[in-house]
Amino acid sequence: PFYTPPSWQDFCGKIFVTCYMASEHSGSETRSRAENLAKQLGANHTSIAIRPITDAIVKVFQQCHFEGTKIEKSKVKSDCVWNASGTEDIALQNIQARSRMVMA
Repeated sequence: PFYTPPSWQDFCGKIFVTCYMASEHSGSETRSRAENLAKQLGANHTSIAIRPITDAIVKVFQQCHFEGTKIEKSKVKSDCVWNASGTEDIALQNIQARSRMVMA
C-alpha cells in the first residue's frame, strides 16, 4: 500500500503519457521538442499521425447532402484545400484541432 518513488520522473513514468499528434504540416523541431519534454518528465511518449482522421472528416463534409431549401448548395464550399484562402486554412486547422481533442 505504500510506494515511494525513487524520483519524481519515475512516478511520472507510471502515471503520465504524452502523445505527439503530427499532421502533414508538423515539423521535426516540434516532434523533437515533444520527445525531449516527455523524456525530461519521465513520461511514456507516443506519436500518431492525424492525417487519416482529418482526411476522413473532410471527406464526410464533401459528401454532405443538404435537405430543404434554406441552403443553396451552389454556395456551399466543401472541397477545402490548404493555402487556397485564409478561411479554408482556418477551417482545416479547426478540423485538425478537433481531431487532436478527440484522440486525446
